[in-house]
Amino acid sequence: MIEPDSIDSLASGDIHKLADQLAQHSQRGAGAHLTPQCVDLALAALRAYGDMLGPPKIKRTRQMFQVEAMDSRGWPEEVLAVVRDALIARAAFEEAVKQHPDRKIRLRHGTNQLAESA
Repeated sequence: MIEPDSIDSLASGDIHKLADQLAQHSQRGAGAHLTPQCVDLALAALRAYGDMLGPPKIKRTRQMFQVEAMDSRGWPEEVLAVVRDALIARAAFEEAVKQHPDRKIRLRHGTNQLAESA
């Protein structure tokens, strides 16, 4: 069973030791039994890594402008940009229209539709 040296090692983030121990078990073709503390440590490390890899979190408000690519029914299929500044929103919309000439692009501010490509 893999377990930390002490609770202090969990507090110091002894993730490398846990990873090394798991790698050794894997190289031997063996599974590993983890203590609940090691499971918590591994989950915390994976979540932190996932947050680091994920898209930046943007707090959207009613004041945000959104550029969307629409599907064939006119529903938003993909969000291409979310910005606060009207000039940047307009520039993002115009660039999206150029980059996606085969798709309908919409610029919205909250629930108001400001522009839509042909």
